[in-house]
Amino acid sequence: VKSQVFLSIMMLLIIWPLCILRHGVVDFLYSIFLYHLSAILLVLMHRRLEQKELRLKWLQENIANDEYTRTQGILADLLPSSIARQIRESPGAQYPCEKRLAVVLVLDLFNFTATTKDMSPLLLINYMDSIFSAFDS
Repeated sequence: VKSQVFLSIMMLLIIWPLCILRHGVVDFLYSIFLYHLSAILLVLMHRRLEQKELRLKWLQENIANDEYTRTQGILADLLPSSIARQIRESPGAQYPCEKRLAVVLVLDLFNFTATTKDMSPLLLINYMDSIFSAFDS
């Protein structure tokens, strides 16, 4: 704002008297009008840009918060609460834990895709149930 006032004073004191002498009063008043109109438009554009930047920042924060909430929900659905809490409190750390009654089964069923590609979902569930029931018996 100070620089605009300074420029206005400079134009009034130095440049515009020369314009009056050369082009007349109408051109002088028209040039004053155009100068102030351009200054007003510049200020309005600057304010609009600031509003857009604030809106963008707000959107980015909300998207980040939504993603964090969604991730925490997925984490809580997939893992026991004690493990999910450990991951939330210190991400990236390794969490050794001991489970006395655990079995890890890595299974590669021969020709599974070809066998099940045309099955209905209910038939596929029954097929998988029969396979895992065989392990229990």
